Amino acid sequence: MVIQIPIEERPIAEAVAAKYDMRFADGVPTMLTGEGTKQYPLSGDNVWTIEQSGGGYMDVTKEDELCDKILAQYELHKEKLTAIHFNQPVIEIDHSDLRTIPGCDSLFRRFCPVCTHGMLCLQRDDTTYRLKEIDRCILCAQPFRYLDIDRLRAFGDPPPGWKMPP
Repeated sequence: MVIQIPIEERPIAEAVAAKYDMRFADGVPTMLTGEGTKQYPLSGDNVWTIEQSGGGYMDVTKEDELCDKILAQYELHKEKLTAIHFNQPVIEIDHSDLRTIPGCDSLFRRFCPVCTHGMLCLQRDDTTYRLKEIDRCILCAQPFRYLDIDRLRAFGDPPPGWKMPP
């Protein structure tokens, strides 16, 4: 089950975790699929997994004041929360048309044009380090295809044969 809440409500989630003998782990778990393993498409400093640390479990069928608080926060803020556009079709767009992020130290990061406050990071391939043609907003998970990827790669790709230092 995935529940998303505003970061300022993390203390409520921590109270639930403590009550049910669970712990916070940074990031997201690996998902098992028919094609192998995949990472959930969102990650970052404000994404956590709550894991079982003991033998207990959380029974969400019982009334619980803390769980009710979390669900109430979800309902209140759901239009601003992560992954709401995860299953939407890919939008084709020129990276150069996207709004820059003031004060950002990256030449590639841009605001998401769909949710307007999420960010596109222009990801790199894990093995070749080439810029990826497909990207997702790290907040709403809307997928995008960069129509100007060749221009971006000419500027931002590593030279042929380059390897990440050990």
